[in-house]
Amino acid sequence: MDELLTYDCMRCELSLENNNEIAAAEALTTALEKQPDHPRVLGNQSRLLTRKGDLDNATEILKTALKNLDNIELGKPLSTEIDDSNQQNTEFTAETYIAVGNAALELHQW
Repeated sequence: MDELLTYDCMRCELSLENNNEIAAAEALTTALEKQPDHPRVLGNQSRLLTRKGDLDNATEILKTALKNLDNIELGKPLSTEIDDSNQQNTEFTAETYIAVGNAALELHQW
């Protein structure tokens, strides 16, 4: 996970903790543009959708985040084929698991 994506995720998470959904949505939009399949990004998206009352989509996105976590070993890239134009290495840090866990908690899916 690159530093800018980490920054966007942190901004989103802090905004959600402070109940500032507008700032969270802005940070999430930037993160989604960079790496839309990353479990941390998806976890944050699920949390924001939950707060907007869109529980069906929030649940589906949480399922995708969990699937993406399950398909990749710690520290490995999202796919085995790395596109030369976009060589992002996705690492699953503790923050990634926390983001997905927080999404599950908000959806009462634990």
